[in-house]
Amino acid sequence: MQRSSTHNPPPLQRQNGRLQACDPCRIRKVSCDHALPVCGRCLRKSRQRECKYTASEVRPRGLTRRISRTSPEIVRSTEAVPSALSPYTPPPSQTRVPNSLSACQQHIPPVTDPGSGYLGSLSHSTVYEEAKNRLSTLHSLQISAPLLHDEAKKANYINSSVLLTPSIRDKWITVLRSVPCPSSCTIRLLTTPNNSGGWVRVAAHRIIKSLDTIFRHSLGTDRTDAQLEEIAQVLTENTLKPLSENNPDANSWIAGFTNHNLRWESIGLLFIFRKNGVLELSPDGTYEEISLDISRTCLELCIELSRIFSSGSSLLLFLLSRKAIMESTIMGYASLSAWRLHADTVALLTFLGIHTDPQQDSPQPNFCQENRKQLAAFIFMMDQTFVMFTGRPPLINYRFMFMPLPLDIDDGDFFADEAVAARSFNGLDANGWNTHGAIYSVSFIRARTICAFIRAELVEVALNKAANISTSTLLLVKLVQ
Repeated sequence: MQRSSTHNPPPLQRQNGRLQACDPCRIRKVSCDHALPVCGRCLRKSRQRECKYTASEVRPRGLTRRISRTSPEIVRSTEAVPSALSPYTPPPSQTRVPNSLSACQQHIPPVTDPGSGYLGSLSHSTVYEEAKNRLSTLHSLQISAPLLHDEAKKANYINSSVLLTPSIRDKWITVLRSVPCPSSCTIRLLTTPNNSGGWVRVAAHRIIKSLDTIFRHSLGTDRTDAQLEEIAQVLTENTLKPLSENNPDANSWIAGFTNHNLRWESIGLLFIFRKNGVLELSPDGTYEEISLDISRTCLELCIELSRIFSSGSSLLLFLLSRKAIMESTIMGYASLSAWRLHADTVALLTFLGIHTDPQQDSPQPNFCQENRKQLAAFIFMMDQTFVMFTGRPPLINYRFMFMPLPLDIDDGDFFADEAVAARSFNGLDANGWNTHGAIYSVSFIRARTICAFIRAELVEVALNKAANISTSTLLLVKLVQ
């Protein structure tokens, strides 16, 4: 029998580009010669009536990509065959537009996720935001990205017993066994004249009181793993919660990581002191300081635990900066460990966007804002110190440091009532200096930061690849100096 090939439609193709088999051959999973209108196997078996070519089902995801690679004739033949199992059929007035928007929602990362950190004007999120707004306007649809809720993060970390994995378990057991007994330790010198961050010792004192109130029986001389696991559960759950960064006074901000809000960053704060810090009562009745090796190890472990269970905060940034200073003191500024820790500090600084100008002209002083200014200034000074000791290029370009200098206000004023802080704020001159001649820890930070900016310009001239530096550039630096 001779098969006619006139006026036959073009053969159908599968998603991988191969020719579509007829239904009987496809069901029996045998080879088909794809002949039209009846294949050779069906012709030999006398199944001419059963030999039909049916288009395969097309998955909604990737519909646009597959259609773009298929010829127009095949697209028309495929669309002519309705799919009874298709999960979604767009109405005639919205043909394929909802599918395109759904694809955008699936592939665009959630810009509002707090774990994304600071994203500047040149980031990819700006493009996505503009496209999302235009699509919402054109199609009158509300496009929303899924948010990463704290409860979902808790379920991911707590219910899956991440704390019991060997690597993490060794970390928190080492830290919690090294925490001094809160009922028999104290803080020497709650305030120091030249301490950058006058809130630190006050916060450490309150952390010890909180540990004594909540975990006194679990942090005694005999500590079981079960007791320490309960403490680790509480600290981890609190670390998963974002730390408030908009508190106007110091007391409300410190309350966010003390009492029942203790976090892994809170424990790490107890190990940043080298001298005049946490003292523990020894068996002979004298107070002893925590050894340097224990402080160095436990501070690093607390930072690692905080990184695992949080997206970063100004408190974690403070711990990183202190760990970098501790490492540079022990191993030297030229050591790789100190340089790596300093790089981690700079990375978190830019990740949180603390290097940028908040552009908030508040009529009243804000403690959290001033604390971030001090952190940015301190890390910038530290970067210039590394440059001068090692001769390496700076990790922070002074041209991109937009955070203004911290105001010359005593940290203790933020622990008082609003009237005291407002009085100090109103007593500043136009450049942010106090007018009554007092010298605070922030006064040193302001002066050293100004010198660091001048030093950064000199470093740029010295390390610049350009062979010729104009005289006007040098005179301008000298004039500023």
